[in-house]
Amino acid sequence: MSYEEWKYLNQHFETVDLLAAVNLLYRLINPPGEHLAGRLLDLRRNLIQLYQLATDVVDKGVTTNAQEMFDLSLALEIELSDLTELLASTLETELSDLIESLAAIQRLLSKLNALRPDSLTSDE
Repeated sequence: MSYEEWKYLNQHFETVDLLAAVNLLYRLINPPGEHLAGRLLDLRRNLIQLYQLATDVVDKGVTTNAQEMFDLSLALEIELSDLTELLASTLETELSDLIESLAAIQRLLSKLNALRPDSLTSDE
């Protein structure tokens, strides 16, 4: 690579953009909906509680727990509906962000590759 080719490359490409791309990929590695983890753990705990109540009511005939079982079941159905909508929205947004981020990284690499000097292009 000649000095003139290097100077042209130096003036037309910011290497810090590659570090920004690395950082962007690092942030994208987190699973979608990670911020919902607490609510999902609560849902899991409440489903276990519902299972215990249902075992008492359905399997053992402890009908005094029926009101609590159905109240919890209804609350969980509503919570699950809300979580489903929220997760779908989150995944749509995160997927859109992921696609845009990957496209930005691809544009950055295309920019760098377009700056490849002719002297480094082999005829092989």
